[in-house]
Amino acid sequence: MRELATGQHAHTVLHLFTIALRDRGRVQEAETVMREAIAVDDWVGYRAWLSSALLQDGRLDDAITVAEPTFSWYYCSNLLAPLVYPLLDQPEELLYLLDHPLTVPHHGHEEFQHLWRAFALAGLGRAEEAITVVEAHPIRGPTPASSGPASSAPPATSLPPPLNCKTSTRSRRVKNCSRSSSSKDRRSEP
Repeated sequence: MRELATGQHAHTVLHLFTIALRDRGRVQEAETVMREAIAVDDWVGYRAWLSSALLQDGRLDDAITVAEPTFSWYYCSNLLAPLVYPLLDQPEELLYLLDHPLTVPHHGHEEFQHLWRAFALAGLGRAEEAITVVEAHPIRGPTPASSGPASSAPPATSLPPPLNCKTSTRSRRVKNCSRSSSSKDRRSEP
């Protein structure tokens, strides 16, 4: 399988190989294989897989370092949002990510960081600060000329269900993540 994963079909197969390694408890080997692939072919898909795996392992700082070269990229090649979404129910970790010196705004979509910051501040019970951020950086929806009839309703934001993760704030390690559609507040979990 290693030959197939590192050959001409690596973009399609390598992540499957590394998942198989991780499933067999060979986590460090999976990380090494992916880092070697990034060194040879700095494809965004390899960075996406590795940064997600590192976040899943609770290694937020390492995930930021791997994903950082793409943070200012445009749209789907930007790996900032895939790090943000699992942290939406962990406001301290989300603020840490947003304030990290390597974190830069989306190309042409700086408002996302303001929205995420307000969301995190509100999650920490810092409502006045969240309101100040929103007022200072209002989210711009489509203009009436480009969207048809004018509407006073703000554009809907669709976020994936949060991950249920246990976090150690001191070490910035996110642990035991699983997708949940429950609206239960998980910030109080240890």
